Amino acid sequence: MTTPRLLDGPDFWTARPILTHIRDVARARRAGPWAVLGVTLVRALATVPPKVRLAPMVGGQGSLNVFIALVGPSGAGKGTAEAAAAQAVAFLDRNVNDAVPTPVPLGSGEGVARTFRPAGDGEPVPAAIFSAPEVDTLTTLAGRQGATLGAELRKMFSGESLGFANSAVHTRCIVPAHEYRACVIAGVQPLRSRPLLDAADGGLPQRFVWLPVSDADAPDERPACPLAREFPVLDWGASSAPTEIELPDVVVAEIDEFRLLVLRGDASVNPLDGHALLVRAKIAVALAVLDQRRGVTIDDWSLAGTVMAVSSAEREHCRQTLREHSRRRNVARAIEDDERDQAATDRKVRRARESIMRGLKKHAEQTHADLRRSLKMDIRDHFDSAVAELIDEGMVYKFPAEKGGAKYTSTPVHPDLETVPPAEIEGVPPYTDPPDRNTSPDEVYRGEPTGVPPKTYPPAEKPPCTGVPPKAAQPKGHGTTRRDASSAKELGPAKDPA
Repeated sequence: MTTPRLLDGPDFWTARPILTHIRDVARARRAGPWAVLGVTLVRALATVPPKVRLAPMVGGQGSLNVFIALVGPSGAGKGTAEAAAAQAVAFLDRNVNDAVPTPVPLGSGEGVARTFRPAGDGEPVPAAIFSAPEVDTLTTLAGRQGATLGAELRKMFSGESLGFANSAVHTRCIVPAHEYRACVIAGVQPLRSRPLLDAADGGLPQRFVWLPVSDADAPDERPACPLAREFPVLDWGASSAPTEIELPDVVVAEIDEFRLLVLRGDASVNPLDGHALLVRAKIAVALAVLDQRRGVTIDDWSLAGTVMAVSSAEREHCRQTLREHSRRRNVARAIEDDERDQAATDRKVRRARESIMRGLKKHAEQTHADLRRSLKMDIRDHFDSAVAELIDEGMVYKFPAEKGGAKYTSTPVHPDLETVPPAEIEGVPPYTDPPDRNTSPDEVYRGEPTGVPPKTYPPAEKPPCTGVPPKAAQPKGHGTTRRDASSAKELGPAKDPA
């Protein structure tokens, strides 16, 4: 079996005149070519009646209902792509009127069914294009408690029966299988795509064709816009009997080979990838319709493979964007947690500083153990950091305790303390011997010698005292004060002990 070669970007756009036309219109309208192509393919399939289906390959007949996801930031060009697609190709009915249904907002699951079967006596609507400009709308509707939109979208993709058999007649709405054509165009922002991608277990994201709204190769100068191409709606016959579209044998063999691996439980195969082959077949039919043909060729299958390759890359881009965003958010959260922890630590250190200063104000000197014990339990572990900061700032002084260990004080330690090694006291000048009497007061604690000899002064001389005889030495015990003299008159002279 030979697999058709996939075309790269430039070869793809020049493979057919209609593809070149779509690219040129997109660039003339400053829209993304892939997004414009996706919307054009939706418009083409919306003109194909519901009775037209893919021939059975796996299970029963395959519906041509298709979902497109236009990927880009909000406001990046989904609406621009839709408008450019309408200007690029027009599909006209027999009355030369626009045959493409006007897009309607995507609502609840019940509302989807009601779109095809209006209440009352309204005529059934055979085709509809549902639009969800923001993926949040789709995921919010699908994620509501009791919501049925997600299940209805999966059934809609396969052309299954829609609606609910409510007991009340006026609320009962059932759309039979393969009797409606439904297409979806959703705007998907990469950073908001997680709910859609998380629905992979049910196969919802695999049912979408993911196409970018950007154009990295857009020219600097806007090219002239080509005139719109007008195509008549293909005639699929007046009969209401189902019409099957056969795929080339090589395509059927490729699909069958994949299905066989799934049946045998091959671990290398993801069963959800089976949707990719069905989506590719639908895109191949759309490309054939766009080329005004009712049959699918190998070239259609090859071109559809290029579209699916772009889709896979764009879906993976959304996944990568979410992973990178999650990584950055985790880093930011870790930094925020570290900053919060650091702020909490700083507050505790500040409280510890304040508690230390209060303790030293209450008791001028405290040992390491007593000062640390005075702190509250929640800040006690920050004592060392707090006291180190205070010592560095010159607000607290540390000196050895008499019985070992350390003591702290908030006043400069006096140098007369013999237990204080000067080298351990920060901010206090080294101790020097007191000055002698011949030292000028200016030389006291001057610091390092300057090489100038200290200034000396002659000893002070007392003037001699004249006219007063020197005082004779008195025997021990015979000296008296004025009070003693008066007492001696009364008692008489002291007797000689001899």
